[in-house]
Amino acid sequence: MGTRSGYVEVGDGRYFVRERGQGRALLLLHGFLGGGEDFLPFFRELSRTHRVLAVDLPGHGRTSVPCRSERFLVERVVMDLRQVCAAMGAEAPVVVGYSMGGRIALSCAVLEPDWLSGMVLESASPGLEHVDQREARRLSDAGLAERLQTKDLPGFLTDWGRQPLFATQAALPASARRRQDRVRQAQDPRGLALSLLGTGTGSQPSWWPFLRDVRIPTLLIAGGKDVKFATTAKAMASALPRARQEIVASAGHNVHLECPDRWVALVQSFLSELCVS
Repeated sequence: MGTRSGYVEVGDGRYFVRERGQGRALLLLHGFLGGGEDFLPFFRELSRTHRVLAVDLPGHGRTSVPCRSERFLVERVVMDLRQVCAAMGAEAPVVVGYSMGGRIALSCAVLEPDWLSGMVLESASPGLEHVDQREARRLSDAGLAERLQTKDLPGFLTDWGRQPLFATQAALPASARRRQDRVRQAQDPRGLALSLLGTGTGSQPSWWPFLRDVRIPTLLIAGGKDVKFATTAKAMASALPRARQEIVASAGHNVHLECPDRWVALVQSFLSELCVS
């Protein structure tokens, strides 16, 4: 059975979902500027054992929700995702989230503790610990959102890609860069702006004090060349009761893009452990 795609109605929103396989649900959440399409290269392998669901998050891809910043708050996105899974008969999923998607995945575990059966967080964080940090980031995100509102998406994407966080992606194969560029260039600037305002790190609560209460098995993945998020992964592994970390030495921030074979092997190994336990 091949990949299927379509919309799932959730209240006043329409979530676009790509799906493949059968069995326990595996919910894949992309990062900022991405889409469910980012995970298509892994669908064949992951769907051998799981029902893979890759969602376009609000402000991205083909998903459509009302253009109000509160509609993009992480708490609302979590509620929507649970309803999407319920509508598709995908109970107790394992959630896999990258970067922004990782923050949303962790938010699911904190806000809906009875829902998930496991979690993989790639280059993710529980948010910023201090109020002043969150306010500074909120203002920064608001500035980026204002720039996006001018609809200068090409210029925004150029500057975004020049961040030191993504420097290691310069060595990517041309095919991988083209695929990433295609997804990014197809985005709606207004949707991206609302995502920054509602789902950005500055708007998200800090989940650091709640990590000790997250009881589901968790795999933390980070790139060894991404010192900031590798350090964060280590700190999270110490705080989460049932977590382990894997640092991929040759990767930067986007491990699944830079080291796809290693990434899928780590995820499959974790999923196998869940099936045994």
